[in-house]
Amino acid sequence: MRKHIVLIIDDSPQNIKVAGSILTQYNYEVLTATNGKQGISIALRKKPDLILLDIMMPDFDGFQICAELKNSAELKDIPVIFLTASNEIDSIVRGFDLGAVDYILKPFKAKELYLRVRTHLELKFARDYISVQKEKLDLAVSTGGIGIWSWDLKNNTFEFSDECRNITGYTEEELKNSYSGIVDFIDEETHDIIKNDLENLISGKIDDFSAELVVIDKTKNKKWIYANARVKSKNADGIPEY
Repeated sequence: MRKHIVLIIDDSPQNIKVAGSILTQYNYEVLTATNGKQGISIALRKKPDLILLDIMMPDFDGFQICAELKNSAELKDIPVIFLTASNEIDSIVRGFDLGAVDYILKPFKAKELYLRVRTHLELKFARDYISVQKEKLDLAVSTGGIGIWSWDLKNNTFEFSDECRNITGYTEEELKNSYSGIVDFIDEETHDIIKNDLENLISGKIDDFSAELVVIDKTKNKKWIYANARVKSKNADGIPEY
């Protein structure tokens, strides 16, 4: 499983060094930026899981950066934690109004920094999971009776709906242990075509494909199905993740 990515935006090299050292100890991948323009550029390219953002910076302060992040369709869902040397209530409230999820007082306490980062990452991943499940449910409702098959490429895990198991006659465990799940059960006449389309999808060469094909179920009976596959998300390098 990949390391979770935390982007630190702070004009103080010392603050970056301290916070980065703490998070690295807890096995996070740390990216850094010393100004807002650089931070937003990195965020757009790398899509961090969480951003630690200093409030007081010259030219482009943390409030302005947070507002720009939250106005970006690509970045608005990344949780932002403000770093501040002040616990003035007005600044804290302004940060929350702009969309920040928390704040941490400087100087950093190692355990507090780690626990706040961990907590908000867990909340983010829970929201992401719920969002994906809702998409699956919406798709299942709109296509009633059609099997849903999903492949999490980052973690190399599969999920199959009950209808998908009914079509093949295989258990979820049997499907998970096969190459790309259901692909192994496609009739040899169309297997290579679908395998080629799937490999192009995984490599990012195409974003979706559709095909009519024959699936051989567990009792060796052939069943015609219509398959549609599409990429749901990509990483910063344009490689599909889901």
